[in-house]
Amino acid sequence: SHPAKMGKGAKAALKPQGKFKQPSTDAHLVVVGDEQAILSEAREARFVAFLLGASVLAVYVSTMFRSIAGGDSSELVANSCDLGTGHPPGYPLFLMFGHLLTKLPFGDTMAARVNLVSVICGTGASVLLFFVIQSWALATNAPGKDGYTGSSWAAFMVAALFAFCPLVWTYSTHAEVFAMNNFFVAAVVLLFFRFWQSSQERWAYLGAFTIGLGLTNQHTLVILAFPLVLWVLFLSKGRLLSPAKVALLTLCFAVGLAPYAYLPWASHHKTMYSWGDSRTLQGFLHHLLRKDYGTWSLAPSSTKSVLSKEGQLILGLKMFTQDLFSQAPVAALLLPVGLLSSRRRSQQAFSAGAVLASCLAFYLWFFHYLANLDLTQDLLLGVTRRFWMLPHLLVFAFLGLGACRLMSLLLSLPSLDSLPRFAKSAVAASVAVVAVAAQVGAHYDSMDNHDNVTFSQLGHSVLDNLPANATALTASDLTCSSVAYLQSCEGVRPDVIALSQPFLSFVWFLPLHREQLTERGLKFSGKAVGVHTEPENTMQRFLEDNIDTAPGPIFVCSEWGHPEELDAENSLAGNQGIPGFDDVFEGACSRVVRKGKWQGLSQWWAEAHQYGPKPQSHYPLMRPERLHTESWELVAFREFYSRTHIRLNTASRAAWANKNTVPEAAQIVLDVLAEWEKVLDEHKRARVKPVGRIYKAILSCNEMLSNTTGMVRAAKAYLTTPVDPTLTPKEREDDRRERAQMTELIRNFDLGLPVDP
Repeated sequence: SHPAKMGKGAKAALKPQGKFKQPSTDAHLVVVGDEQAILSEAREARFVAFLLGASVLAVYVSTMFRSIAGGDSSELVANSCDLGTGHPPGYPLFLMFGHLLTKLPFGDTMAARVNLVSVICGTGASVLLFFVIQSWALATNAPGKDGYTGSSWAAFMVAALFAFCPLVWTYSTHAEVFAMNNFFVAAVVLLFFRFWQSSQERWAYLGAFTIGLGLTNQHTLVILAFPLVLWVLFLSKGRLLSPAKVALLTLCFAVGLAPYAYLPWASHHKTMYSWGDSRTLQGFLHHLLRKDYGTWSLAPSSTKSVLSKEGQLILGLKMFTQDLFSQAPVAALLLPVGLLSSRRRSQQAFSAGAVLASCLAFYLWFFHYLANLDLTQDLLLGVTRRFWMLPHLLVFAFLGLGACRLMSLLLSLPSLDSLPRFAKSAVAASVAVVAVAAQVGAHYDSMDNHDNVTFSQLGHSVLDNLPANATALTASDLTCSSVAYLQSCEGVRPDVIALSQPFLSFVWFLPLHREQLTERGLKFSGKAVGVHTEPENTMQRFLEDNIDTAPGPIFVCSEWGHPEELDAENSLAGNQGIPGFDDVFEGACSRVVRKGKWQGLSQWWAEAHQYGPKPQSHYPLMRPERLHTESWELVAFREFYSRTHIRLNTASRAAWANKNTVPEAAQIVLDVLAEWEKVLDEHKRARVKPVGRIYKAILSCNEMLSNTTGMVRAAKAYLTTPVDPTLTPKEREDDRRERAQMTELIRNFDLGLPVDP
């Protein structure tokens, strides 16, 4: 935060270098003709930057997840623990850094240690943004009488407001790649400013290395880097285009990409939850270029938007703008001032504004034109919003410039301009601290996830309820990755063979893991499992090969991952199943058996009721504010809801079938419902799928239940609640139909008529 050559005198340090016309500043400081003033400004900048970093770090640590979070968090933590490979493109830099932090002697869990990667990178991003803003502001804002502009405190305010935006804050407190991407974005922009202000080629070489290194974390950095590199080459007036310098720039970029050498090594490592087979050049490029998703797509075609490219672009830009002003309402004031301030004092100052504005416009156009997620679905909108942090950071640079300009105008008021320097600094600091404290206070409770154990408990609810040596076929991302974390990092239930159904369908999975899975007692006839177009690769064939010889019973958890194989007539519980097999709920998953093993639910109950249905003692109650429509907590909550529905459905059917011989079956139905009633009571604001079917299942058993009257009263209360407006059209139709059926059941009950399921 001070000139590198300050020891030789301020004038020598601030002499123009290279061919560019220099603004009246070095990388940080305004020239006021007084070396003491410059040194004072430098000391304040260092102090304020340290205060910013310490403040952001303290808040992030206090609100950080102590366990895994939703999305890709648990997958990244699991692969950090056992040095695997993340989903395409692999994220080697994050995983190596995460693995290093797992060796820390403190931290409640492995997840907490890996979450520190995002905490550190998020804090670093805010500090780098501080220096970007200060550097730019001092090149454009005229100083007051004593040369003091208050730019350090204005930059502190805006950098902290960025750090504590709910979107940025969320992804800086758990293991995700976006905080690290923010760090590299801020670093690349700062290096551009160093080059812009000094024309020294070392900044260009360091920038090339930083871009390469950043791309080993996340590929969206290239959308910013492409126009920025073109600008640097243009501003260099051809000096960087000589063969020798192009070669050196290329070498620096290639050295930055070196962490990708981790991928082939990790594939030879053969960890069970690792993505892809990078042992060959073809496999390496397949993973690097994200061929499993589509190189230019965010996700597989199943989640694609139905809009045209142009429609998707317009909708994306509209939602980005709305999100920006909701995240930072102050942008309405600061952005116009920042844009106007970028044109002041010199053509060179304007060039920086033009560069950032063009990079921002290019990113927004390119990303939204190619992004294929359906933004009308709240969860997919939440997934897309993560990629808006990069343009948010660029916008916040303009906001910082505007804040610095307004701070300078404030301090130049007659009543303040005559104050001594320390008094001006106190005024600027007060304004900044109050603004940041208000932002933190407004969002702290909703951002506090130190006690959020939703997703580790989701994994426990699966693993802890399985019998010894079971094989668990998982399907949903949350179940797969939470189980992966518990087994890889915490050593929970190593006897259970947990197989991801999506992984089994990839052609790279079995070549990597067939040998170790065969050693554990499983058989595979084909090259994959779950490819319904090839008989030897179907899930049905896998079950036929293993149902009688696997080391333990086979369970399907969450759902079957390949609906094209399902047959509605092949599930004892009335759900869709694999032809030739029955699956009935036991514990948190459904046990799979050959069709005919249980002749109806009576026989199943006599043999298997000890595994469930039973209350899910491991599943935590969640704070209602976490259950918004974009949250992974709501996805987990709905998954638990689905289990509860299946458990109730199976229990009610079994209870009805055994009402004369197994009266305790009715009590299990009541236990499950009591648990669900408690969950619903705790989550009055939760948006869940229609819950009418739960009451309907209970009402169907009224002949055996001693407190059916209470259940009817609860069902009547449910019928008075309005329909959730966030339900999908199909869910609304389900809700309408179930309400009608419930009304009929209640009418029959009130009339004393039999109620038959």
